[in-house]
Amino acid sequence: MKNFQVVLAILLAPVFVWAQTDSLLTTTTGKLTEQKQSEKLKAKHANWNSCFIVMMNGDTLKGKVKKREDYSFSRGLFTEGKVLFAHVNDREEIIQAKAFRELCLAQMDSEYMKYITLAKDTGESGRKIYRVVADGKCKLLFDEIPASLGVPILTPPEERYYIYYNSKLTRMRREAEFNLNAGFKKRYKEIFSECPGLLAKIEDKTYKPDDLRGIVTAFNRCIAITGGK
Repeated sequence: MKNFQVVLAILLAPVFVWAQTDSLLTTTTGKLTEQKQSEKLKAKHANWNSCFIVMMNGDTLKGKVKKREDYSFSRGLFTEGKVLFAHVNDREEIIQAKAFRELCLAQMDSEYMKYITLAKDTGESGRKIYRVVADGKCKLLFDEIPASLGVPILTPPEERYYIYYNSKLTRMRREAEFNLNAGFKKRYKEIFSECPGLLAKIEDKTYKPDDLRGIVTAFNRCIAITGGK
């Protein structure tokens, strides 16, 4: 009986060795594949912009987003209210606009290009991403709507500016509305009623059609220093 067991062990030994070797090779191959994939992702994200995202629950995620000349809808980033985000470990994730409040992209001067999300005002569910042009209690926001007709390359996208104050989003048409028609005056008076001095400068055209940023900046300074009086 013992002889039989010895013979059986000798016969089966190569099988055990082969199984162990195969398992080791599989594990090693798996690790090499993961390493190559990790290196590939790291190289892919090398030129992406560093950023941080503030989620709806208050958590902050640090990582990177794809680099563009300008982070606008017409160049494909945030096209459908989504952000392609690379975590610090290079794992990629598509984050929906409804899941975060702020996205801040690091700039060369150590400041940040900021985006925020707001609930859609069209009755649809979800949130929309806006670029913050002027920040503060009152915000000047911007987005671009790609042309839906014609050849996209030849048809420029529609630029839209908004003022967001006291939880109200108001679209501004800039040059077309700076003719100071009745609707324009009413809209500005409603938004900037706390600062009569600023309204006077808008009325006498001290601020030019392309100076929405200056207007919003002046308004924020007014309500911060004088309380709107």
